[in-house]
Amino acid sequence: MNYQDRIHEAWPFDWPARTLFSGHVGSMAHGTHLPSDDPESVDDVDVMWIVQPPRRFVYGLNKWEHWTPPAGTYDELDIICYSVSKLSHLLLKANPNVMGLLWLPESVRLEGHPLWDEWIPNRQAFLSRRVFDAFIGYAVAQLRRAGHPNHMGRLGKERRAQFERHHYSPKNCAHCLRLLRMGLELAETGEMHVDRTGIDAEEIKAIKRGEWTLAQIEREAEKGLARLREVEESSKLAAEPNTAVIEPLVMRTIEALWD
Repeated sequence: MNYQDRIHEAWPFDWPARTLFSGHVGSMAHGTHLPSDDPESVDDVDVMWIVQPPRRFVYGLNKWEHWTPPAGTYDELDIICYSVSKLSHLLLKANPNVMGLLWLPESVRLEGHPLWDEWIPNRQAFLSRRVFDAFIGYAVAQLRRAGHPNHMGRLGKERRAQFERHHYSPKNCAHCLRLLRMGLELAETGEMHVDRTGIDAEEIKAIKRGEWTLAQIEREAEKGLARLREVEESSKLAAEPNTAVIEPLVMRTIEALWD
């Protein structure tokens, strides 16, 4: 039985016909995955699913917006599933964990309903000045966790061992700098380079291996934060997302997956 079948068994409804999109995210999408035979590898294989639950899970007593399996259920797979409505609300907030879906390379796409192809041409409607606070907030949180030993208690033994070796978390540091750079690209160009291959993937891998000092990372983060704040002052991004475009798209998608 493959992991898709096992996920199906865990859900209270039939998911294949209700899938809007699924694909690899995280390091697999960024081209920064460290394989298991790398001495510094602590990477999972991340998969995100977007589905539309049946009407009873929207109108009824038991709401369904997202699902994650218990840790270790699917070995190295780290899976998260969102409803279409939950996805749209996260996108409206410029949540960095989902914004990349709209620029995800075809090479890491697993499944896609024809309606997903309507979301991609409309991705600019989700862009707004909310990008600045969202990406900066997530990046700063990653850097804060990187140097905080108390945070390591929530993680697996490999991550804790890596923290003990380097006295900080290289993976959190890599997340911080990647978020700042991708946020800056999005703010300046209105586009996002999810796949970092040929851009800074090798540098991010080096950071994940602990080849940078924490002081180096903090200096680079300060530069990134300053640059993002500078761009924010003159940004031409809309103050808010274009809900006049987004709402009909979301409603069309939900109704199509119900039918």
